[in-house]
Amino acid sequence: LVRYSSSNRRNSRMSKVTIIGAGAVGEAIANALVIGDTVSDLVFYDVMKEKMRGMVMDFNHGQLFHHTRVIAAEDWLDTAASDIVIITAGVRQKPGESRRDLLGRNKAVMEAIVPNMAKASPNAIVCVVSNPCDFMTQLVAQLSGFPEGRVFGSGTYLDSSRFRSEIAKKLNVLPTRVHAYILGEHGDASVVCTSCALVGGIHLRDLVSDEIIQEAHHKTVTAAANVIALKGYTNTAIGFAVGKIVQAIVKDTNDIIPLSFSAKGRLGIKEDVYVSLPCVIGRNGVKVWDIKLPEEEASKIRASATVMYESAMEVLGATKA
Repeated sequence: LVRYSSSNRRNSRMSKVTIIGAGAVGEAIANALVIGDTVSDLVFYDVMKEKMRGMVMDFNHGQLFHHTRVIAAEDWLDTAASDIVIITAGVRQKPGESRRDLLGRNKAVMEAIVPNMAKASPNAIVCVVSNPCDFMTQLVAQLSGFPEGRVFGSGTYLDSSRFRSEIAKKLNVLPTRVHAYILGEHGDASVVCTSCALVGGIHLRDLVSDEIIQEAHHKTVTAAANVIALKGYTNTAIGFAVGKIVQAIVKDTNDIIPLSFSAKGRLGIKEDVYVSLPCVIGRNGVKVWDIKLPEEEASKIRASATVMYESAMEVLGATKA
């Protein structure tokens, strides 16, 4: 195992990424980054050292086929000066368990991780993937003390992909030609924003019925539970999603994607809560794209925020202005 220091980085571009959590999701994200040749140095940190070392060995046995240096961190020093930190650590969602049910169990995990991460990489951009994503993102932001734009969650980026794929199947078109956002909670209270949904320049509601939209949204909301019931966990699709997020940061694309972010003061939300909103993402982190929504949709997102805030108050100690 090679200890990492900034002096032996192979190049100066933003390319050191640390994944905290060497489980199925962390491995899937790493696969996306390595196959995409997105970063030069990839560090794993996990308390389960043996499993992490085995995973890193497996990656490095394939170095004939990729150009990423993959490292197993022995301690937080090996993660130091990371450009991007991806947090996937936490207990796994059980069959039949909601993401909100994980809140209390994963709070202690974040409290053990985040202060050490922030001390080792004080200038990092942090992407939180651990569930319940919105709550964990807010907790990481509180514990790290990082500026608002440098802490966000993967949020409903994957939900939006699921929804777009369902609509694409109905219309027999490429999912990339379906432009639609799922916003609000990464969970049961998510909201389909049909007012700005387009397929090939045509409004979605001019192409399909409300019943089809509702069916696609239902399949989106229940997708993770269905995969967990069959496979035991989800990891592949979220790996692709986070790979794209990291690519947007490294390449400074200024793409606009839905991410979990501080929602207070936006769309009339008064609570101190994180939900997914369209965000511009690039080398400096994220900032909200101030989308204008009809009151019908904005009110649903506000209702989602209120429900989440009430849950957050019990565990995270969120405060209302």
